[in-house]
Amino acid sequence: AFTTLPVGYDLTTPSASGTTSADDSNPDVTGLTGLFDLTVGGTDMRPTAAGDGTTTAVQINPTIDGGVYRYSVDLTLSKTAIGTAVAGQVSTWRIVVSNNGPDAEIGTITVIDTLPAELTFVEASGTGWTCTASGQIVTCTTELDLAPGTSLPNLTISAKVSNGASGEIVNGATVSSPRLDVVSPNNASQAKVPVVKAAALPNTGADILRILGIGGLLLALGIATRATSRRRRRIAISLR
Repeated sequence: AFTTLPVGYDLTTPSASGTTSADDSNPDVTGLTGLFDLTVGGTDMRPTAAGDGTTTAVQINPTIDGGVYRYSVDLTLSKTAIGTAVAGQVSTWRIVVSNNGPDAEIGTITVIDTLPAELTFVEASGTGWTCTASGQIVTCTTELDLAPGTSLPNLTISAKVSNGASGEIVNGATVSSPRLDVVSPNNASQAKVPVVKAAALPNTGADILRILGIGGLLLALGIATRATSRRRRRIAISLR
């Protein structure tokens, strides 16, 4: 038996689920292996053929019918922005992780989202996902199995857009797992979204009072001007 396996490898003939021991289908020295020989390095003291009570060191079963196989997957990550990014408000991004095969992914799948400076983390969630955030780094993991040709439940990440943000926000994420990924370029994706300014707030009660005050002042000024004009006309007529 061996105590550890290289990352991404699995036993072809495990003795029990979750163990690192492989069963030998034939304990005789003449055993064969499916992939390559795993030599057991121990020795055993056995009686000699003469039967005179003497012993000799004999290697224990130099071959074992168990090997390791490196499973491979092709994980892909797609990231899109939901709606627009409004300065001062919360925006949301959707992440979808899929597996193009050829094998299933049964290990921990990790998604890392690095938020740009214009964003402040609010929350991240998804069925079967566990997420944490440290500064601008959002890390989400899942233990869900991912068969070839299928996708994991959607992962959503929400962040607040800074009040001073402008132009375009670029937010990227990556996915990884213990198994060999045969196509690594599609493990990352970026979502670009333009920043728009928040709409002007509606007039408040204080604004209305100010408008009414200015209107009243203008009205009073108009009445006073009209009265002065009438007095001047009366004076001009009396002088004639």
